[in-house]
This record gives sequence, structure tokens and C-alpha cells, in this order.
Amino acid sequence: MPDETTQNCLRTLDPGMGRWRARRIRAPPVPVPTKDIFELHETLPRAASSALIQMQTGKIGLPGYLNTISRWREEQLEANPLRDPARCSCDIGNQDTQHVLLTCPCFTNLRLRVLGPPPARAGMTWKDWLTKPASAVKAATFILKTRLLSQFRALPNTFQAPRTGNL
Repeated sequence: MPDETTQNCLRTLDPGMGRWRARRIRAPPVPVPTKDIFELHETLPRAASSALIQMQTGKIGLPGYLNTISRWREEQLEANPLRDPARCSCDIGNQDTQHVLLTCPCFTNLRLRVLGPPPARAGMTWKDWLTKPASAVKAATFILKTRLLSQFRALPNTFQAPRTGNL
């Protein structure tokens, strides 16, 4: 029986070396969606549903993920060779879903308005925010209101994910 490392690796041909190498397959940041999450997507506007899926998979238009794409990274380094392209403008951490959702000081006021005061958020990890239906709606609303995702910047400023009675 193969060990866990072998099961989580994919054999690929390294074009530069002409030999096979093992490449680790990354697991998605959140577990398999529940029935509640699927029902939630049916009630969300398309933009909110898309943003939530991007946050759940980790494949989102934030520099933390885009930095893994070599062409994007090279373009950013060419434009500004002294700055790490993955870093957030607050310079505290990489600009990824977890940082923006929970810790970035640039969005403190928006976080208070959309996600609630810190006692309401106590004990919740960023994965909890993306897997529980009530908090997932708030997280999707929050990420859209930050205007960080360029594909959603054309949405009106008043956009909100709907509040449904069962959440």
C-alpha cells in the first residue's frame, strides 16, 4: 500500500531536466462543501457565489494566489523589482483570503460593519467563515466590498449578498 506522500503526489516530466519528478498536490483549503453550502449558492447572486467559491478553493484574484503563476509574478517584479508581489499593501502579510478576511488593517472598518465586532467573530477560523452558511454570506459580501477582485469592480457600490430568513 503506498504511503500518504505517494498518494498525494503526481508524477510529472520536468521539461528542463528531461526526467520525472514528484509534485505534491495541494488539498483545497476548505473541506468538501455541505448540502447547506450548495443550497446557499442557489440563493446568492452570481457574483457573491463566484467570490465564495474562489475563497473556498484558494484560487482567487489576490496577489497571494496570483504570485504562484510565474507569468504574473514576472510582470509584477518587472514593474517593481524591490517589492514582493504577494505582499499586501499593509505590509503585514501576503494578500490572501485569510489575511484580508481576518487581519488586514486596511479593511478594519469594513470588517466591523460587515462581519461584526470581534466578540461576534471570536473563536472562528477563516475556514469557519467560508463553510458555515450564515458567515459565508458575510464573507462573500465583505470580499466584494473590498473591491480587491478586479472582475467584480464593475458591480455597483450598493451590492450586497441577500439576507435570507433561514440563515
